[in-house]
Amino acid sequence: MNEKEIATKHLVAGQYFLNVAEELEEKGAKEAESYYCKAIECYTKAAEIEFDNKDLLERIGDLYRKIDNPLRAIELHEKALKIDPTDQKLLRKLAEEYFSATFKVKLSFEKERYYIKSEKLFLKYLRHCPSDADTWISLGFIYHHYLKEYEEAKQCYDKALELQPNNIKAITHVAELQRRLGNYEEAIKLYERRCEITPNDHHPFWSIASVHAEMGDFQKAIDYMKKAIERAPQSSALWEDLEDFYAHIGDYNSAKECRNKAAEIRSKRINQEKSVQGK
Repeated sequence: MNEKEIATKHLVAGQYFLNVAEELEEKGAKEAESYYCKAIECYTKAAEIEFDNKDLLERIGDLYRKIDNPLRAIELHEKALKIDPTDQKLLRKLAEEYFSATFKVKLSFEKERYYIKSEKLFLKYLRHCPSDADTWISLGFIYHHYLKEYEEAKQCYDKALELQPNNIKAITHVAELQRRLGNYEEAIKLYERRCEITPNDHHPFWSIASVHAEMGDFQKAIDYMKKAIERAPQSSALWEDLEDFYAHIGDYNSAKECRNKAAEIRSKRINQEKSVQGK
């Protein structure tokens, strides 16, 4: 049997294990990861023979992403990108993986190195695909939360909103940025804009309530928290925050009612989980 035939055998086995892994994952079975690893092993053996097979290298990298190993995914996808440097989708994958890798390394200088590498790859990708709103948001997120370059972050979020004016993620991130900078009124306007776009979502009402609390206006915080609870009455976290707001205005009876309601919701959830586990 020649090398090409051997590689084909590995590919066939890899596809089998991949199919099994996907079936198990769809069922929520924990064994899925072990089958993804088996698929990786078979594909890797094939790649040792077909070392210049760009699609195969990308596939292995994708599977490492699947099992939450961005460091190995980077290695495979960088090899694939060297074979075809024009593949913009692969370039974006690589940028995402460098970002994900920051959560896998422990030393601060390593984290910074991966953030900066991710930034550079996103920028390179956007030079070719400037109309990708989601990537502008991802780049803005890096500037905002990790590199602390707030003006650059706002420019990225604004670019995303130019492309998609009602993009919920972009509106939310700009609001969070304004909130971090202490521009509370601007943050509230943005959250209100999100309320108009997603009127049944409790999150923007919760955010507005929290901003008013940060400003010291606990009565307005209560008003907006009630609106949030109307949309998500079974959220214990909302009731706990409302308890806090009532405590700040000295309405201890209402605060106690909120505490009891939160405890009731938590107890009900625990009992439901126990019931499911017992079946």
